[in-house]
Amino acid sequence: MGTIELVSPVLKVRLREGGSNLEDLINPILAAQEPSAEASDMRLVLQNGIVEIYDPSERLVNKTMLEELTLQTSSEKTNLELKGTVNEAPLEVTGEFDPAYNSGSVHWQTEHLNLASYQPLLSRWQPASRIAGWLTVDQTCAWDNSTPAHSRSEWSTGGRGAGVAIARSDGRGSLTT
Repeated sequence: MGTIELVSPVLKVRLREGGSNLEDLINPILAAQEPSAEASDMRLVLQNGIVEIYDPSERLVNKTMLEELTLQTSSEKTNLELKGTVNEAPLEVTGEFDPAYNSGSVHWQTEHLNLASYQPLLSRWQPASRIAGWLTVDQTCAWDNSTPAHSRSEWSTGGRGAGVAIARSDGRGSLTT
């Protein structure tokens, strides 16, 4: 397919009950793909992009500045490199996965990331949960689900949370570091 290069794009994601405008765009495309279709060779390069996430009340809750994002796909693997900021906290992500994401690894680093900005996203999957605090992390996650009998997930962390708290608003469980 070749290389697609986007310079200074802005993506505004508007969350609502049960979905978002981004899902409205992507879901029909994904549904039309053949499950057995082979991944095509493609390179996506995004420079100086912005992703803004708005909660259902139209309040800006998360702003990610993508200095550079590179996604390289082939029939054998997908590589990802991302450098930018999330609400002014530095963020670097690198990853390598098989085309079906059954195995791979992701490494990410950030410093003093405000987790409260993720509350609207967390509420989509865990409505009773609340998240707060700041996170500094240097972490790698590797997984292999390609053969169910040998599935594994590994997390290695050199990170630390500064008062990170994830709790259900009904008081039925929490995680605090």
